[in-house]
Amino acid sequence: MSQLLIESFEVSNFRAFEKLQIAHLGRANLITGKNSVGKSSLLESLWLYANKGSPSTILDILSVRKEINTRVLPRPQAEVRPRDEEDLFEALKHLFYNRPKIEGSPVSIKIGPINSPQDRLS
Repeated sequence: MSQLLIESFEVSNFRAFEKLQIAHLGRANLITGKNSVGKSSLLESLWLYANKGSPSTILDILSVRKEINTRVLPRPQAEVRPRDEEDLFEALKHLFYNRPKIEGSPVSIKIGPINSPQDRLS
């Protein structure tokens, strides 16, 4: 089993975070805060980073928060219809800070260690 140990973490344009930097992380970290400040979003960004941005992780994140209609999730032996693709694309905006119109947008999500662009997801 490989271990994912990171010393710092940065999140940009993901959910509640326009830019969040945590300069020092230890082996164990406690996340506290009031309701609706981004604790779950931080955990989701770590989950996404740990899974290297896997599409199934993205779908899981959207599905857990009920931000995607489960009928548009890819199904074995099923063809995704154009409307399903539009619904899936529309659901992705929930992952972005301020939920911009994604089509044609230059905004990207960045997740990973501070000062280590080669290790960052984008």
